Amino acid sequence: MEVLYASGFNGLGQLNGMKGAPERILGFQQIACGRCISVIFTSFGRTVFADDHRVYSLGSPNSCLFPMPAQRLRCVFGTDEIGIGGIVTTDDELYCISRVATTSEPEILQRCYLRLRNNGTSFSSRISLAAIAGNGEITATCLRRVLDIHSTLIITGSVFDDICTSDATMKTTSSNVSRHIRPSQPKQLIANASTFTLLMHDGIVYTWGDPRYGALGRQEDEGFNVPSKIRVLENHKIVKIASGGFLTGALTDDGRLFMWGVTRPGGPQLASSAQQESVIVQHVADLVSITVLDIAMGDNHALALVSDGRVFGLGDGVNGEFGSESAGFETFAASWSQVPTPPGYKVKSVSCGRQSTFLICASSEPVPYLAPSGDATEILTHVNNESRPAPSNDHGGQPRSVEEGENDVESDISDSSVEGPSDWFGG
Repeated sequence: MEVLYASGFNGLGQLNGMKGAPERILGFQQIACGRCISVIFTSFGRTVFADDHRVYSLGSPNSCLFPMPAQRLRCVFGTDEIGIGGIVTTDDELYCISRVATTSEPEILQRCYLRLRNNGTSFSSRISLAAIAGNGEITATCLRRVLDIHSTLIITGSVFDDICTSDATMKTTSSNVSRHIRPSQPKQLIANASTFTLLMHDGIVYTWGDPRYGALGRQEDEGFNVPSKIRVLENHKIVKIASGGFLTGALTDDGRLFMWGVTRPGGPQLASSAQQESVIVQHVADLVSITVLDIAMGDNHALALVSDGRVFGLGDGVNGEFGSESAGFETFAASWSQVPTPPGYKVKSVSCGRQSTFLICASSEPVPYLAPSGDATEILTHVNNESRPAPSNDHGGQPRSVEEGENDVESDISDSSVEGPSDWFGG
């Protein structure tokens, strides 16, 4: 059994769903318990989490209903401003909120398609991941396989409608879209206020976007808007990335944590952050003798779960992001400090909202089932999906490779508008 705890800003009831609840929760409070709990989306006023069957929402009024069970969700993407913008399923389908005026009723996510046709060339429509940055730019990835070589098509648009359409017959690409091909298969795609970070299955990390505040983790001469490797990390196998605000972290397979960027621009900074805009990816020296198991980043704070079960945090804790106003978190913690966690539980993973923290804990003792507290709303519908079989376990929820010979795939990737490194075939 797993238990979900939360602490931090609760001004819209996004942590406990209670109307009239305190604006800040200054100690970890149990939200729900069940099997296979995960926090799948957070925004300023809303938290969306799932158990092994259902998807729940806490906070400001619902913006959407999910048209499939939790097991079919691969990623959920959106921003503070728009809330949930869309989802990608485990069978490579894209669903988005329709771009119409909102009503008092929650909207159902509708099937959408990538706009991938350009100059007569049609690219694979099998989407693998998607993310929206705080500045409104959107990126999606598609898997490709040509001559037994796997690669990833990265599509970035200035606005949502540049790369997505609800009309299956209108897939012509906008002129504001850039397309790049990189070797390997995508594992994780995340966005923060103004940048994108892509982790591949081979452990390579690419970044692109706004270079200010050191947010790309690489030198300026490599091109801001072109997905480029973080060279400092090439000698490490990265297994997870996390990002929030203008700060990003990368976790290696041997439990080392690297970070780049800054917390709030113009505000207090972390002791390990570069103090100038020239980018330096730094190993977190405070945790050098500890194996890090999991990481998370909020708008102005960061969490690290280590191998002995302790949780460390740094950054802004004034809203209770670290479960307490004491223990060095009453203002701004510039170096890592231990976070007080719920007694009697083992922390399995950590997650951050913009100004909040979530702990998923396991207990060796039986825990009575606790339904989501307050006005938590189940946001699952089964529109046109009642008889649909569960996704195959062959892919384990990871992006599925596009095989040669599939009906919706064309093998021609020679279009000159698609940029890719000249040596990727040898990789």
